[in-house]
Amino acid sequence: MIDNDIISIQVEREIVRLYKSFLAILEQTKVDHKIMTNKINKYTSPDFAENIDYLTKERQEATRKLVLDNGNDSARSISAFLNMFDFKLNEEKVKQASEQKRVIVKRFTTSMPIQTLE
Repeated sequence: MIDNDIISIQVEREIVRLYKSFLAILEQTKVDHKIMTNKINKYTSPDFAENIDYLTKERQEATRKLVLDNGNDSARSISAFLNMFDFKLNEEKVKQASEQKRVIVKRFTTSMPIQTLE
């Protein structure tokens, strides 16, 4: 049913958007951490800065993998749950939402399924 496909695609997009934002936060944390370790290195010693550096490359990659794995698990879980339902698009509500500019609906194109990051 096309209405179910639309819902699944939109939910998947939102989940991907969410975990991409988590990855962006992780990247910003990495930058902030590097700035702080550089200051520590400058005002104390390189050895001390290295010893307290908790955000290693390995830790960053492990955290990144956790974000991606959890996002993919959530997408699969929600998709399996949504498949238990049959949805029908309420054309009138879509029209009202687009007129109120809360949601811009141009068209839905369904072709290949969305690929998840794995």
